[in-house]
Amino acid sequence: MSSFKHPFIVQTEQISLPDSEYKEPELPKEILDDSLFKPAAFGAEMKKANFLLADNIHFLNHGSFGATPRFIHHSTRTFQDILESQPVRFYQSHFKPWMIAALRRLAPFVNAPSAESLVFVDNATSGVLSAVQSIDWKEGDSLLYLNIGYGPIIKFLKNYSARVGFKLIEVNVSVPVDLSQLASSIDAHLHQGNTKTRLAIVDHITSGTGLILPLSQIIDVCHAKDVQVCVDGAHAIGQVEIDLKALEPDYYVSNLHKWLFASKGCAFLYVHKKHLNTIHPVLATEGAGMGVQAEFSWAGTKDYAPWLSTFAALEFYKRAGGDAIRSHNHELAVWAGHMLMDSWKTNFSVKADDFSQHVGSLVSIRVPVNKHFADANEAGAHAVWLNDTLWDKYKIEVPVSSVAGVVYLRISGQIYNVKEDYYALRDAINEIYERK
Repeated sequence: MSSFKHPFIVQTEQISLPDSEYKEPELPKEILDDSLFKPAAFGAEMKKANFLLADNIHFLNHGSFGATPRFIHHSTRTFQDILESQPVRFYQSHFKPWMIAALRRLAPFVNAPSAESLVFVDNATSGVLSAVQSIDWKEGDSLLYLNIGYGPIIKFLKNYSARVGFKLIEVNVSVPVDLSQLASSIDAHLHQGNTKTRLAIVDHITSGTGLILPLSQIIDVCHAKDVQVCVDGAHAIGQVEIDLKALEPDYYVSNLHKWLFASKGCAFLYVHKKHLNTIHPVLATEGAGMGVQAEFSWAGTKDYAPWLSTFAALEFYKRAGGDAIRSHNHELAVWAGHMLMDSWKTNFSVKADDFSQHVGSLVSIRVPVNKHFADANEAGAHAVWLNDTLWDKYKIEVPVSSVAGVVYLRISGQIYNVKEDYYALRDAINEIYERK
């Protein structure tokens, strides 16, 4: 009788196999329903043929939560139906082999050194928190972050550092941002105040400004001073090319449910091989102590179908245009940004002669508010009011936020958008602020 191997151990072995030895498990044929993908031109035709978005709205906020096409939505529902048809067999027999297959398909898309360096998480935030909480923090340690980083993560860092006892170093970046000075500014802040900076958290594309940060430069200056780097790439996959072999961050997270169209609650965490034995998920699991794959693959009873929507997401992205999607979205967002800035006589969120090289499919433009806000809270309240007004009165969905006391709105360019969406936003803002 052969010796028993725990399923989590088998799982780790399968994800580590070379391609020549790995045999992908049979996938349910129903998860890729060809009838639900309609080849279509980008714009109104693509929206009608492949998306569930309402007809009578101007949806310029793909960046917040994405928008899942019918083809992928159906795939997720199919996995959920399989789960409910026999929950025990799904969780104990099918889910993990399918999850491994999904990670192995994802690895070349982000040029990961190996599939075993990737794990699924529900969102980018949970991946960042896993990296932070896996470090053995000591008195005198510090963590560096940017003030233009993602707000909820900054709130977590302030709370967690106070409880654990390490220091925070904030790099104050003014907006519009001078990206040419960012890496040197970060370098100057490392090990500040006689602390030992253990980790730097930086965005690939910042949520508030939509700017692509000079990631390679930042990683180089941090590694030169023996500082680990965790990249919050929440908006990156599907919007810009990701080359993990070239970047070599210590940790990298990105949401597949945004620009790669996966179902909500699907993200990946990359962990450099030197940290695979020390990284742990936020939630302790049955696989604790059995390796990174075992620990991250099971977080108790929950819906894992969004992770498995990776199969359909990669397929849709390829069928819909692949790299042409990124090019189209970038060109549309840049055109719209220029058109709005020219109409409103304001500025972008970056200091540059040619801002287009610093953005992907997200562009932030200052709102033409003819008043000075007393503080950040007043500016934030105005941003909330404007966001609600644009939706309630004009049916325009676009995020509005206060960045360093200045009100910006952030447009997305996506394959279902048309120029009329952006003209509607232009005219609404001009009407709201009584601009001629």
